[in-house]
Amino acid sequence: MTEPALHPTVARLIDALARQAAADYLKDPAGHEAAAAAGVDYIPPPNPERRCCVYRHFDASGQLLYIGSSFSPQNRRHGHSSASPWYSQSARMTEEWFDSHREALDAELRAIKTESPIYNLQGRPKEGLDNGR
Repeated sequence: MTEPALHPTVARLIDALARQAAADYLKDPAGHEAAAAAGVDYIPPPNPERRCCVYRHFDASGQLLYIGSSFSPQNRRHGHSSASPWYSQSARMTEEWFDSHREALDAELRAIKTESPIYNLQGRPKEGLDNGR
């Protein structure tokens, strides 16, 4: 029995995905082979040169609610909208872009420590722990 012909759009999509997979493999063949040997999907390492932003959420009165970092702040905003209890209070979000992920992470941690957003826990000392080590 012969297989039905693919719709031209589906065939183009498959071709594009195959070309992308081949390009990804050429960037990190050892990573792909290690993942295949382990029976898991290959997840490429983050691109340290990719621009990244630090975003801040504020309530209607200007109180800083949350600081985070993301390559795609709009996608992250969507994630917060369904999973973060503070999101309903957010009236405004700002973005500060950096040339690398490392720069953004460093700026995010400094901002959390110095600006004290209400809902961030990362970067702050935990109550009850001996932080004087």
